[in-house]
Order: sequence, then C-alpha cells, then structure tokens
Amino acid sequence: LAITQDLLAKHDKCVFNGNGYDPEWPDEAVKRGIWRIDAGCDAINEMTSAKNIKLFGEMGVFNEKEGGARRTVMLEHYIGQVEMEALTM
Repeated sequence: LAITQDLLAKHDKCVFNGNGYDPEWPDEAVKRGIWRIDAGCDAINEMTSAKNIKLFGEMGVFNEKEGGARRTVMLEHYIGQVEMEALTM
C-alpha cells in the first residue's frame, strides 16, 4: 500500500478523470506540467530524441539504430495514411 501511495503522490499530475475531449484540457495539462505534443508526426520524431534513446537503451527496448528504424517506419506509415486520406478528397 505504501508503494502505491508513493507512486500516486509522484505521478498525480498525470491522473485525469475528466473529459479528455474538453477544449480546456490541453491547457490544464500544461498547467499540471504534462508535456504535450499536438501533432502525430512531431510525437514520432521524439522517438529519436537523446533522452528517449537513452531511456529505450537503459530499458532494453532498442538501441539508437533500432529507434531510428522504428521512427522511419512509423513516419512512412503516417505519410501513407495522410496521402490516402488526401486522395479520397
């Protein structure tokens, strides 16, 4: 119980039980200190930021080269989706 209480106290700013579709939520998230990325392609590009490469390496998820490859695949998939949507217009 003590471990759970400690984790909740440390990460309470990320707990949100309200309406995530409320237009005011993004501003509330910033007030809580939650880093926000508004575009999918920007989020994908963060996969290869220095802090994320370090984190992924320490956790044994993937190394820098693997992270770059994952980023490339995700961006190609994103581009394909956007292109498909544009072609249906």
